[in-house]
Amino acid sequence: MTKSHGQESTVRGYPVSILVHEMKRTTSKGRAKKTHGKIRRREFATSVGAAVGLSLLPKALMGARSRIEYIRKTIPPISVPTYGGRRYWDRVPDTLDLAERARLAINALTRLADPEADYKCWFTLQVNRKPMVWSHEWSDYVGQQTKFMEALTLLRTVTGDTREPEAELGIIKAAAHMLGEDGLYYQPIHGRPWALMESRGRPVTTGTAFSTGLGAGEIKRVDQNPTVMAVGQFSDAYSCGRMPLAMTLWYERDKNPFWPRF
Repeated sequence: MTKSHGQESTVRGYPVSILVHEMKRTTSKGRAKKTHGKIRRREFATSVGAAVGLSLLPKALMGARSRIEYIRKTIPPISVPTYGGRRYWDRVPDTLDLAERARLAINALTRLADPEADYKCWFTLQVNRKPMVWSHEWSDYVGQQTKFMEALTLLRTVTGDTREPEAELGIIKAAAHMLGEDGLYYQPIHGRPWALMESRGRPVTTGTAFSTGLGAGEIKRVDQNPTVMAVGQFSDAYSCGRMPLAMTLWYERDKNPFWPRF
């Protein structure tokens, strides 16, 4: 896998570079070659999980974790407890194994988390690009990550699988930083240049996102609202409605007194 730097551009005043992770296919002699043309389904699944990614990050943050400005600067100690129970081998009918399917889902959810963006999950996979790319956009949190957090906790309970614990802990800590004192779930803008961008690079507007008090029916770019940009945070009803489901499961699992506060 190699990284190639794309063209320079700006997003709402941020200088950004497109980092493309190029998919490679390894030959029988150990040499890598570019995957032009067709690719087999198995190779596609393996390559996507291991070798592709696209992110839009300020130049100063390239190669380092994004300095995201959360609404909550400090959080209490948070940990992911071990799962109890016992393990044993047994013979079972050769039918659908729900636990095994759950393990596959755990692999997908944890591998989607991007450690360079505080474990925000990639949202869009562009399969028609050569090389294929993952991209971050505003839906990372609006409609996606809160569902994933709930599902991942339940999948752990089903299987007892503990793979990729650092990804799960990173996801939970980031969520804790996004909880405001008023109980709402706030999504940061500063440090996330894609926070108000749709998957095709178009800016989010009040017609497609949420009301910013600019007048009923008006279609305005949210990133041009001075109040939103000055505060550097926004909250949406969907994520606020989903977040308590994940926090309830976390509290049942770790009994951390931080979660019932919200």
